[in-house]
Amino acid sequence: MHAADENYATQLCVAINSIVEHNSPETHINFYIIDKNLSSKTKSTISVITQELHSVEYITLDFDLCKDFPVRNHINETSYYRIIATKTLREKGLDRVLYLDVDILAQVDLTPLFECDLEGAVVGGIPDPVEENHLARLDVPLELAEQNKYINSGILLIDLNRWEEEQINEQIINFLDKKPHLVKFHDQDGLNAVVTGKVKLLNPRWNQQTAHSNHPDKVKHPAIIHFTTHEKPWHASLHHPYADLYHEYLARVLEKVATAHRDAIHVVSAVNPPFIKTLSVLYRSLLEHNGSDAHIILHVLMDHLSTSDRQELEQTIAPFNAELNFIDVDESKLVNCVESARILKLAYYRILIPELIPEAHRAIYLDCDVLCKTDISELWNIDLEGKPLAAVEDAGFHLRLEAMGIDFESQKYFNSGILVMDLDKWREESITDQVLDFIKNNPEKLKFHDQDALNAVLHDNWKELPQRWNAQTNVIVNRITPLCPIRKKDYIDARKNPKLIHFCGHIKPWHKETNHPYAVEYEQYVSKIGENSLSAQP
Repeated sequence: MHAADENYATQLCVAINSIVEHNSPETHINFYIIDKNLSSKTKSTISVITQELHSVEYITLDFDLCKDFPVRNHINETSYYRIIATKTLREKGLDRVLYLDVDILAQVDLTPLFECDLEGAVVGGIPDPVEENHLARLDVPLELAEQNKYINSGILLIDLNRWEEEQINEQIINFLDKKPHLVKFHDQDGLNAVVTGKVKLLNPRWNQQTAHSNHPDKVKHPAIIHFTTHEKPWHASLHHPYADLYHEYLARVLEKVATAHRDAIHVVSAVNPPFIKTLSVLYRSLLEHNGSDAHIILHVLMDHLSTSDRQELEQTIAPFNAELNFIDVDESKLVNCVESARILKLAYYRILIPELIPEAHRAIYLDCDVLCKTDISELWNIDLEGKPLAAVEDAGFHLRLEAMGIDFESQKYFNSGILVMDLDKWREESITDQVLDFIKNNPEKLKFHDQDALNAVLHDNWKELPQRWNAQTNVIVNRITPLCPIRKKDYIDARKNPKLIHFCGHIKPWHKETNHPYAVEYEQYVSKIGENSLSAQP
């Protein structure tokens, strides 16, 4: 069991990686992580580290129980979570749990530690080298204090049955409430005040604390290195004998993440607060259809999102193999962009994607008002045939290239709501700069804003996709019928078997006047993300 908030996310990942790297192949680990607003990015990293070899369960608690407990410096509220989590773990049917702080490095397989005989004790622990003889300051009876040791609470082997029998939770909470003046080391003091005399002392190698590390002859061949005190190995000024080792583990975590990101599917959308529900529907539909179980990174180009907006998206994707990457967009490059009441500067964010996610080689851009009905990996894996872009022809049959005075070979004009982008080629050909230059020099030509600019630059240089990959409203509701037999067949196929439904146009599926055949399915997805109606949408 671990407990961490996002402030200690990196340390959590390093600790878990050290455990996994040294784990016996015969041992399956069930990680229980007390989750107080851990980001999807952190959870994704943990998934990369544990792969399919181990299970990870995130548990939430009644965190209000800890809000009045004393905190200071490097000891925050999360230190108390190990105490109150025991009841939840017992309710899950667990008899024993190994609790580990996140500021640790495992150096051996932890199976022997987990399986050691507690001989009837409530917990197994290791004395704190600084406080081990100071139990008397906690009002522990003198004889009991002299016969026992004060233990460090960063590594604990807990017998959950005995813990419950002895009502340890209730006793610790009562101690912290009744004797706050005695508390120096917070939850650790509360634990020691209550469990003294009920502890099995373990070999110090299972918890080599900083005081031990400064005197390596005291604990040779540590099994777990524990970076106690407020000085941590991620502080540049720390001179700790194992600081370099910590950074080696961190580097391995970062390499694993980088490898996973290279193999991930990158999906990008731009959103402002009124369309958070809409984007949540897109994400839910996309992730439910992820049959390949590919790792998906959802890049969110933000236009003034609040914390609650971000949390809603986090909650939407929580059950799935995905992570969110929130990106603030510098609009200085978009100063010349033409806006209207319906098309905001937000629409131009897609032009900046190659710069905003420099680590990615390819990306799928999706407007928020899209419903996914297929495994997105099929679109991700299409051959772009050397083109910088794949898209679907706009169903409005706008003769925009001619209207903009573009010298073209084909009048085909794509809809920019769904794009597959070769980002390397965009960078090589400076396409972003070309599009921005066209916007700057031709504002009077931009009837359809970013879409016009993209087509003006990429005409005759994009791969056309079947209509089913951007089944636009005009096609789905059969408002238009092309004269070309091949095009007509394409439209019929899109109506029968749409892969991505694009609710483009003024009337959206949450509007009362909609007659869109997929409005009902859209509303079903809204219900899945916890809403009973679409009235909150714009």
